[in-house]
Amino acid sequence: MKKTPPAGKPFQSVRGLRWDDDHAWRSTNLGRLLLTAFSFWERAIVTKLHATGFRDVRPAHLGVMRQLDMGGTRITDVAERAGVTKQAMGQMVAECEKLNLVTMVPDVTDGRAKVVLFTNRGRSLIMKARSIIERTEAEVEEMLGRARNAEFRAALATLAESETQSSVGAEGKPRASKRRASAATGQPDSPG
Repeated sequence: MKKTPPAGKPFQSVRGLRWDDDHAWRSTNLGRLLLTAFSFWERAIVTKLHATGFRDVRPAHLGVMRQLDMGGTRITDVAERAGVTKQAMGQMVAECEKLNLVTMVPDVTDGRAKVVLFTNRGRSLIMKARSIIERTEAEVEEMLGRARNAEFRAALATLAESETQSSVGAEGKPRASKRRASAATGQPDSPG
């Protein structure tokens, strides 16, 4: 028997889940809502990137690009930031290399380590993404209204700050090694 959400519930199928009255929490919990909102955001960004000529870019590629410092980042740090193994990130970076979005070079301070850098095409994507993000943020504000959008952003900023604070040790230092890639590459860090 097919179950549907109660009237007024917009969650018939969220991220592939069918509505289930006995397990409605799976579709309406905060994590699922954040994930669904993020998927909406990412689809909007990718669709607009496609319209600007980056037709080969997929959401998974953005998962690499958003973790890179403008001056480059060690692949181990990229993997840590994304919450995946170095091997899994290595596969995604290799795919981004094939698309000429990034390149990997030896770390000048440790020849065993690799640093991921944007290529010119990758930097171009980042610059296009900036204007696309600004446009998409304006669309979200139009959807929510100015006051609700400001509250939404403030709430997300609070959650993000909480995450940042939880990743810092008692001494005020990051728990994991977060060396700046510019020191690792010998190149000055670019504004981001």
